[in-house]
Amino acid sequence: MRRDWDIPILDEPADGREKKRFSWRLAKRIVLNLFVLTAFVGAVYALYTLVESSGILDPAEVQAQMAFEDIPENYVQVERIKTAVETGLVPAAAGTRFGPTDPMDRTQLATAVVLAMGWELDGQANQIFDDVEADATTIDDSDYIAAIFWHHAMSGTGDDPLVFSPDASASVRLMLLVMGRAATEELPEVDEMGDVIADLELTSDEKEAFQRLLDAQILDGTAIQPGITDLDGPVLREQLAIAAVNLKAFIDRQ
Repeated sequence: MRRDWDIPILDEPADGREKKRFSWRLAKRIVLNLFVLTAFVGAVYALYTLVESSGILDPAEVQAQMAFEDIPENYVQVERIKTAVETGLVPAAAGTRFGPTDPMDRTQLATAVVLAMGWELDGQANQIFDDVEADATTIDDSDYIAAIFWHHAMSGTGDDPLVFSPDASASVRLMLLVMGRAATEELPEVDEMGDVIADLELTSDEKEAFQRLLDAQILDGTAIQPGITDLDGPVLREQLAIAAVNLKAFIDRQ
């Protein structure tokens, strides 16, 4: 019995003339296989595109899209909170818990401000603090700390030895000062200092930063108000998230 693959594509007759005897059954089989392969590749690509666009491959986006068990879906600030998580400005506490009232430390404050300002990190920034471990092979907390320091927005807590105290709690007062320094060239100048802010026990730099952030609406939604908020208390995760999202939006508009 003769099989399809035994049929030659090219014959050479005895008279020396070349004649092609084409196997249509073999041709159909080749075309069919090519069609199936093309359809398979197309289906795989379509599936990958669908998965990628859905955010399934991006843990940060998945986390931002999920409902936080400690943030009501109808909460007025839910979109800002999700935006903060999605963009990495302020990560959720763990899993489906955002931790809105968790106090934030100095490293988390530095990271949020650096990201909101859009400052580039190259992993080679000079790290000068004795209590901050740096890894030149990757972008980590030390790079955000170095960036916030070299942009003159946040300094250390002691100079003998020179320390940053990365795990120490960050106060509301500190957040106002750091954000004010970071965006000093973009924030509106103070036309008139509010009476309440003027009477606060703050340094002149802290008062100016507070007023400029208020005027730029960066504190909108944070519930941080002069004369009411304990400025020496810790800045909470929700407050930092909202302020960082507002700061980033403000800088992006400039």
